[in-house]
Amino acid sequence: MIKLVIDTSSHICQIAIIKDETILSHVFQEISFGMGEALFGILQKALDQAGIIKQDIDEIYVTLGPGSFTGVRIGISAAIGLKLGLGIPLHGISSLKAHAQQGRSVLPALVILDARRQKDFYVQAFAPDLTPLTEPLNISVEMIREMLSNKAYFVCGDAAQELKDGLFLNCVFDENRFLDPLSIIHTGGQKQVAPLYIRPPDVGIKKWEKS
Repeated sequence: MIKLVIDTSSHICQIAIIKDETILSHVFQEISFGMGEALFGILQKALDQAGIIKQDIDEIYVTLGPGSFTGVRIGISAAIGLKLGLGIPLHGISSLKAHAQQGRSVLPALVILDARRQKDFYVQAFAPDLTPLTEPLNISVEMIREMLSNKAYFVCGDAAQELKDGLFLNCVFDENRFLDPLSIIHTGGQKQVAPLYIRPPDVGIKKWEKS
């Protein structure tokens, strides 16, 4: 089975073609502007490198964010267009959960993604079996420190290394900033393929604390 992976949730646009567990092609490009214009050129390059045409694709996987507002919408729109044109299944993948999948360890995972809005970050915690421990959050580094207080996490995501020196020493930090296409297809998709947008938390409410 041939799978197409589209990830436009960060400033790295990446497209991969995977057959079973083998990556046939993986094309990625850093894009600050013009994601929509560049995406289909990157797709065609990935198809050419894999030696296939679009009609050979059996399934599509696309990241839903959170991340770049415009990038996520462009990636999802492209994936839906390909799904309708080819008549094949489409799976939506939470970028937060995909990072937790990629960094699975004996510790719970704390995923931290760059929200590109001042000093806020997209954050979600997962148990080692990927059960969510919190809802997706949009919080400051000060609130992240409070979450980590006296706890040990495997910290991953594209902002993990950026915050490494400012967080607690009892955490283990992932060296991989960006998603592996195999991690995306192993994450388990959502039925609703729509951008994952996160509202800022209410002031004073610790949303990571279960009632």
